[in-house]
Parts: sequence; structure tokens; C-alpha cells
Amino acid sequence: MFKNSLSFLLFLGSVTAVFGQTQKDTIVLSEITLKGSPIKNVLQNTASSVAVITAADIAKSDGIILTPVLNKIPGVTMQQGALNTNRITIRGIGARSQFGTTKIKAYFDGIPLTSGEGDTTIDDLDLAAIEKIEIIKGPNSTSFGSGLGGVIQLFSKETPLLESFGKTSVAFGSFGLLQRRLAAGYSDFKTNLFTSFTDLESDGFRANSSYKRKTFNLHGKQRLSAKGELSFLGTFTRLKAFIPSSINENDLRNNPEIAATTWAAAQGFESYDKFLLGLGYDHRFSEKWSIQTSLFSNFKDAYEPRPFDILEDRTSSVGIRSNVNYKDYLFSFPFEVSLGTELLTEQYDFTLYRNLYQSQPGQGSLQGDAFSAIKQNRKYSNYFLQMELWLSQKLHLESGLALNTTSYSLQNVFENNSSDQKMPFTFGNVWSPRVG
Repeated sequence: MFKNSLSFLLFLGSVTAVFGQTQKDTIVLSEITLKGSPIKNVLQNTASSVAVITAADIAKSDGIILTPVLNKIPGVTMQQGALNTNRITIRGIGARSQFGTTKIKAYFDGIPLTSGEGDTTIDDLDLAAIEKIEIIKGPNSTSFGSGLGGVIQLFSKETPLLESFGKTSVAFGSFGLLQRRLAAGYSDFKTNLFTSFTDLESDGFRANSSYKRKTFNLHGKQRLSAKGELSFLGTFTRLKAFIPSSINENDLRNNPEIAATTWAAAQGFESYDKFLLGLGYDHRFSEKWSIQTSLFSNFKDAYEPRPFDILEDRTSSVGIRSNVNYKDYLFSFPFEVSLGTELLTEQYDFTLYRNLYQSQPGQGSLQGDAFSAIKQNRKYSNYFLQMELWLSQKLHLESGLALNTTSYSLQNVFENNSSDQKMPFTFGNVWSPRVG
């Protein structure tokens, strides 16, 4: 009897200790505020599937490219063929695109990184200039147009309050990888500045796969008053990346470092200069009314010799994104509504030349006569309405409605050199409702 009582007391004590330890180890996680949505919310309260990548997560990566950072997020895959050849898919959306990212929209401080054609490029961004990434999975946001796969929002790095610094770093890697970086920042109660310059080069694992990229970033904020703030973002990228292209299965197994025969003979590559400029203004009129507006512009001048031709293209775009927020009570329930628009006009010109690399073996690509030239004018507009209603501390209603229109025109400059005739096309109006 004494042994049974002693065993029962020991068991009761162990159970009490386990429960006590469980309660002691329980902690409450801090709330994560989402910056990208027109209506600011915390991650725990949003009805959308959102993943957040913090500055600490980015710092754990190699600092070269976003691939290892994004691949840690469930449902997000960034496949990398080379430093300049990547494809992002979210829950399988975008997998049909062979050599790039489509059906997924991306923004850098509210500035679209997605072209008027729907192509998204973020692999040439400098990780030193990125502080936070928010990924909305699936078509869950009416505020960012027709991104079927989702939205990737990147936010530029800011200097901590009342700090100033200057630093330099050098990184080495395999296959001739060398990265040199300079960064500086300044911050006081009214001004915040951050700038960085990165020089990245690599010989690559395969033949004809060397890579060189120079990136300059400048981000600044200036508080004009207690209610108004002005922001600026400027990015310049100069890139030249050779392309080894695809090889057959036998070469992949036995000699994977070689380049495709035709691409090696033509010494094919892509090169471009790219500018990204944005100017934003945030103003809070009162506790109820506020407005956010940004003007942005993109410019890209590219040249790409390929075995079958040489592509020379130029892209320039300008746009505006603005939203007005109103916060009040509806039938004694707190609510907030945001009404906004995003407008973009883009011009894309390209010319195709014959590649005469076979006429002089060993010399690489030689530009011949032009055989095609096209001008495209692209326009899209997105109008959105988003509302959030807090019915209780545990019940939160999200709703939204978006209207998207896309149109473009083509002009064959090569065949109609003296004609201004354009062929217009439109996709009509697309309505996108959402309730969550």
C-alpha cells in the first residue's frame, strides 16, 4: 500500500512539473505589421496568406541573390539556372514560363518591377538595399492588379534613427566570385538617407557564363511637417551576363560545364543599363483622412546577341500610384476604407539584326543587317477599393473590388518606315471582387 501511494505521488509530481514547465516556456510572439497593404494591418489578423522575410533573414543569406531567401518560404520557389536566369513560382503559378517570371507582380517601395507585358525581374536587385520582403500568395489582393500567382513587395533599407555610418565589405566565392560593396547612411529626426554601391562578378561554373553587375542605390526620406513626409528611391544597374544556354542529357551527365555549341560559338550574352526612379509623398490630414502618392519611372536599354539573331531593345515607362484612406466607425464597429488607382504607360521598341558569327569563327557575334523592328505602346490602369471591418476582437472582415484595363498598340517600323499606322488591341475590363 505504501509503495502504491508513493508511486502515485511521484506520478502526480511529474505531471505537475511538466505542466508547470509548459506554462513557463510559453511566450507571446510580437505582432508583425504589414507595410505593403494600403490598409496597415498585422500579420496575425489578415485573411490573406502572407509570408514576411525580415532583415535578419536576408542577413543569413550569401548576400548575392534572392534565391536562397525566397526558397525558404513554403509555396514559393525560385529556380536558378544562372545569376541572370531565374524563375519564380508561387503555388505553381508561373511554372509555364520557361526563362522568366510571369503572373506574379513585384513592387519595390510601391514602384512596379513588373513590365507592362507582365514580366517580373528582381534577380538584379542588390540585397544590401533590401530590408524587408512581404509575399502575398495567390490572387488575394485587389490593390495590386492582376497578379494571379501573388505579389512580392520589397522595401528598401533605412538607416536606424540617430545613426550615421560608412562601411565596406568584400566577399569571395567559388568560380571566381568576387563582390565588393560600399554602403553609407545618415539619420536624424527629420532625414533618413541610405546609399550603397555593389560590384559583383563571377566566372561561372560553365563555359560562356561569366557575369558582371554594378548596382547603385539611393533611398531617402524627409519629414516636411508633423503630417507630411517625402521619399525618394533611385536605382541604377549595369549588367553583362554571358549565356551558356541548354545542353542535352548526355552532356549534362558527362560534361556539364560546357556551353551549348551555338551559344559558345556566338559568345551570346545579355547586357543592359536600367534606371528605376520613384518619388513618394505621404500626408495625414487628420486622424481619419490620409493619402499616399508615388510617381515612378523605369528605363532599360538592352543588347542581346543570340545565335539566331541580335536583339536590341529599349523600354521606358512612367506611372502613378495613389490611394486615399478613411478611418471611422460603422454602426459602432471600427472600419477603414482605401480607394486608389495605379496607372502605367510604357513604350517598348526593339530591332532584330542578323548574327554573322559563323562568317568569322572565333570572333563571337557580329551584327548584320536589320530584318525586323517593332514599336509597342502599353497601358494599364488598376482601380481598387479595399475595406476592413472589425466586428469584434476575434472577428475581422476584409473585402475589396478592383477594375483592371489593359491595352496596347503595335507598329511595324521596319515594313512601314513612313507610316504611322498602329494596330490597337485591348483585353477589356476585368472585375476582381474579394471577401475574406
